[in-house]
Amino acid sequence: MGTIYVDDDNIEGPWVGTEEHPFQFIQDGINNSDNGDTVFIQNGIYSECLNISKEIILVGEDNINTILQQGKPEELYQFDTILSVHSDNVQIKNLCIRPYNNITMYITRPIHATDSKGLIIQNNHFINCKSGIIIETNSSAEILDNHIQSFSGIPSKCIYIINPVQDSTIIISRNSIIRYGIGINFNFYETAPSHIIIDHNHMESPFGQDSSASFDCGISFSHELDTNYHLNISHNNISGFTFGIYYSGSGLPVDNSSIHITKNSFNSEVTDFYLLPNPKRSNEPFLVTKNNFYGENKDELFINEIILDPVMIPFLINHKMGLIHKNSIQWSSNYWHHHNTLFPKIIPGKMLIYIKVPLLAIQYPIFQIDASPVDNPYIIQ
Repeated sequence: MGTIYVDDDNIEGPWVGTEEHPFQFIQDGINNSDNGDTVFIQNGIYSECLNISKEIILVGEDNINTILQQGKPEELYQFDTILSVHSDNVQIKNLCIRPYNNITMYITRPIHATDSKGLIIQNNHFINCKSGIIIETNSSAEILDNHIQSFSGIPSKCIYIINPVQDSTIIISRNSIIRYGIGINFNFYETAPSHIIIDHNHMESPFGQDSSASFDCGISFSHELDTNYHLNISHNNISGFTFGIYYSGSGLPVDNSSIHITKNSFNSEVTDFYLLPNPKRSNEPFLVTKNNFYGENKDELFINEIILDPVMIPFLINHKMGLIHKNSIQWSSNYWHHHNTLFPKIIPGKMLIYIKVPLLAIQYPIFQIDASPVDNPYIIQ
């Protein structure tokens, strides 16, 4: 395992990758590296779109002055991925990644990683990128200590995880995510991970205050299959979004899945509308505990959705169709802004029942209870 050096100031060569004679371009450093090598990039501006197909560490001198920007687009709206990753055990650290010459209207995706494992994206500064980080069919990934800030354009997804491989772990921690329509988005169409940890992130968006934005949320999960996994969302500050946490799709956590949402702070200045998942078909509780919920205009904090085929209705009515059962969300010890803690907190929600044939939707209000609300907000660090 060695170190390959890159410096954009070495215009005349020779280019051999040593500290005295570094490569001028990052892709040359990558092409001349071996598995396990470190490609070290000196401060400078590098206009390249990179392809990584080796197990390497790509590290900049610092994440402000080591600038990686897309190669000059042929036209303003040309889409470019700056870093494409197709190998296991890749680490990307200490880089400033941005559109060409930091022009915000260039359509730029910073990183797209596919079919890899052991990916680490750490301590980078992503600025003015219209699209976000996409991690697709990966087994295990860590996104840590990054500052990710979009421009004031169309709301888009910042960190987008698609079909993580079963038995993998996804960790998203200590990131700052600013001005994205969706902070963190998971889509489970074919596979899902075993463990998801989302903690100590700061997510802030102005789009919840803008009625022209079609949809925005801090953390989103889209299930298209029933799957078994453990989810821990803790110590996050989520503000400005219409939804704090949003679940959608026909799939649910099952078997011994566990979902813990604890020590987070949610604050939406306009709607104060939070949508939490359906009751799940799992032996473990769905816990929402020790969070701060600010604001006074929450209409529903959870929605239960059931899709019924008419032939199944008699069976379902006789099989756990009650409004309260052991798999309901369990709320405890949360802080509710302007709530008098002499009384339990009534948590409003609604039940949606969709009948396939004939096409019919029925909804009615339901509620759950936080029996032990607290007087003062928690300090979320």
